[in-house]
Amino acid sequence: MAVFPISIFFEVVFLFMGIYLMDGGKFFRFIAIWVFITEIPIVSSSQIYITENAGTISSVSMFFPLVLSSTVITFFIVMSYAAVVNLFFFMGRDFIGRKRINPPGA
Repeated sequence: MAVFPISIFFEVVFLFMGIYLMDGGKFFRFIAIWVFITEIPIVSSSQIYITENAGTISSVSMFFPLVLSSTVITFFIVMSYAAVVNLFFFMGRDFIGRKRINPPGA
């Protein structure tokens, strides 16, 4: 019996893509914010698995337990905020968007 987790695959791909994009320029940092926010509905919806049993391919859907999904959703909310703060620091602002008087390195 072969099982391929579709939803979890995209959750992991979006996580690493968001972390990778946080290191680029301004446009890539905007995309990283979008990627982390897009993760929230993927985690909160049912998880899709493609299964194969004796030559029959079917799909199975199931939900994460509430404790696990709420923890993962909180993680992606924190990562979204970290991406926003990363973008603000790149643009010369502090963590809530105000212009810094003495930016680091100046």
